[in-house]
Amino acid sequence: MKQHFYLLLVFALWALVMTMASCGPKTKGKCGIAASGLAMEFASSVPDVNDALTPETEVHPDSVLKSHIIRQQYLDFVFIALYWSVFFLIIGRSLIQSPARTARILGWLVCVCISVAAIADVLEDVAILIALGGGQSIWPLWFGVPKWTFYFLTMGFSAALFFLRPGSVFRVTPGPGFSLLVSASGVLLMAGSAAGLAGLAMFLLSCKCGGIIGPSSFLTGLPVILLIIQCFRNFRSQPAVRT
Repeated sequence: MKQHFYLLLVFALWALVMTMASCGPKTKGKCGIAASGLAMEFASSVPDVNDALTPETEVHPDSVLKSHIIRQQYLDFVFIALYWSVFFLIIGRSLIQSPARTARILGWLVCVCISVAAIADVLEDVAILIALGGGQSIWPLWFGVPKWTFYFLTMGFSAALFFLRPGSVFRVTPGPGFSLLVSASGVLLMAGSAAGLAGLAMFLLSCKCGGIIGPSSFLTGLPVILLIIQCFRNFRSQPAVRT
């Protein structure tokens, strides 16, 4: 359980690093996506790449913005390993170890979906680096769509951890106030999943509401914070090993 605590802590800190690295001017983007990094994830042509690199107040692509996006991709390789570990090793495996059949099924769905999302994310980062280097052999959109689809599905299935509360994670029974926040975390994950999938569908079908996709993933924030607190309480409650 102590390992889970440290893993969640590193994941949260690296997510903060990723958020800070993604800060920058709004760009012309694509279908309402103003964030340059996210716009690049859905690029499928040279004009899309140029729009993702062009601030909305400028006419030509910004070379500094391009270097920022390249740096984001290398940071993202670490982030992929971290979020896969959190969802697979902590959330998915905890549900699989539950005696309840429904929990085990949802746990396997979490593990499968996050694995597909992580693989697609790696390929997406590679495609972005190729596109920024002038290559046109593969486009980020081909991998960005499945990545976000399976990531949002993972969020939805992960809500089960906060509703079913398997003993491997919720070893220390939360108090009434904390219990309410745990339930709220499950609701947030389901809401983020639904909003993200809806935004992705509207983006693909009508080139609208692309700006919903990124913020929907931020709804994992409270669940991660509560898991950090819960894992800390779990290992603090364990009796010390006598030597």
